[in-house]
Formats: sequence, structure tokens, C-alpha cells
Amino acid sequence: MNPIPSITLNNNIEMPVLGLGTRMLKFVKAEKAVAHALEAGYRSIDTSNIFSNEANIGKALKESNIERSELFLSNKVFTSNQSKESIIKAFNKTRLNLNTDYLDLYLLHGPAQNLFGAWETLIELYDKGFVRAIGICNTNIKYLKMIEHENYMLPLINQLEYNPYITQLELVDYCKQKSIQVEAWGPLARGEVLDNKKIIAISQKYEKTPAQIVLRWELQNDLIVIPSSKNPKRLKENTEIFNFSICEEDMATLHSINSNRRWMWSYGS
Repeated sequence: MNPIPSITLNNNIEMPVLGLGTRMLKFVKAEKAVAHALEAGYRSIDTSNIFSNEANIGKALKESNIERSELFLSNKVFTSNQSKESIIKAFNKTRLNLNTDYLDLYLLHGPAQNLFGAWETLIELYDKGFVRAIGICNTNIKYLKMIEHENYMLPLINQLEYNPYITQLELVDYCKQKSIQVEAWGPLARGEVLDNKKIIAISQKYEKTPAQIVLRWELQNDLIVIPSSKNPKRLKENTEIFNFSICEEDMATLHSINSNRRWMWSYGS
């Protein structure tokens, strides 16, 4: 089992380019999925305080006996938690649930109405060493410029919906210009891309699954990906995307699939 490669964030923190997304994995399903993922070589786990799975993930992590230093734990605080007090309370509950003293990445789930106050709180947690990196989700250029205009520390990560049906190229290019790493949630569009004829044709050419082709395409676009699955076979397949490259012509074909089709409401980004 080869380790999953990492990418260096703008603060020199190493983050795996492949992680497990857990939004659709509730309660015991999340516990089993995390156990299977860790066995397959995953070390990056992404969750949120509204996913109803933090305690289950924490249990799976504890039972794995994997050293905390080998893990990369990401969490999001929902935007209804807008005050400093509510964010700190949510953060402390998350740490308790995940059995950890710190988080590797803490994200605002979207641009809260109290954006500056919420972002200041994440910066404070970062400065005090409770989190190793901070970021934001589902955030468009407008909100990123607002943060920059106030001379705040910019997010290290912008986690957004990205897959062959929605590439958000303008936003992704802006993030790259500002050294904000883009992380793709929903990288397989809940499995709908797997039936796309163009993707299937390319997968046959490379003798890979459609999911492996899409994830590899996203990696070659310099994104971090967090696909979700509870199936041990699929979890293992998702790790087998580092031994081949997609040629420029096929990369262009995959880019051409974009139709700006969303699967979830996403703060106007």
C-alpha cells in the first residue's frame, strides 16, 4: 500500500490530495466507511458539525490505533454559528467528538452574515495553534475580495463543488492567483458522471474506471479531492489514481463536459 501524495499549502502544511468526504455518511455508516478508508490508505478525513457523524468518525479513528500525527482531520462549522462564542463552542465539541486536541483544517461552511467576525475567530484559533490551516467553503470571488480588502489573512483552502459538470473556472483561476488551494467536494457528482459516454470512452482507453478517470483529471487540474463512499472496493479503487496520467487531448475532452450544473445550492459562487 503506497502512501497518498500530499500537496503543500501556502503556510507549508502538507495535506493529502485525496481524502474521504463524509457528508452522505451518517452515524454508523460513517464509522464503517472511515475504518475501510483508513485500511485502504486514506489519512485525510473531512466532516462537519452538521453531518451527524463526528462521534462515529472519532470512534473509528480511535479504534484504528493510527498515530494522530499521521492523520489530517478537516472539519467545517456551519454558518448559523456566526458569533465568536458559538464558533468556539462548536469547535470544542468537534474536538471532543473526534478525540483530538487540534484540527488540521477548519473551515467556515460558507460566507456567514457575520463574515468578518467569523473569519477573525478562525484566525484566532489558527494563531493559537488549535488548527493548522483555515479556509472557507462555497465562497465566490466577491467574498474572497471582501476578506482581502480588510487585510485579513486569506483562506488557505476554498472547498467548492467541482466535477466535470461544474468547473467554476473563473473562481478556480482566482484562487490559484491568490495561492488559495481549491478542494473539490462532490468530485464525482454523486456518481452521475460515471454514466457519461465521453468519460466511459476515456476510461476504456486507459483501462481505468470512470471514477478513477474523473479523480485523476481533477488532480491534474491541481485540486484536492474528497470523494465519498462506504464501499471498500470503491474506496480502494479511488487510491489507484497515481500511476497514470491523462493526455492533454483527453483532459480537454473532460473539460468540454462542463455545463455549470450544480447538485447543491452553493452561496452564489
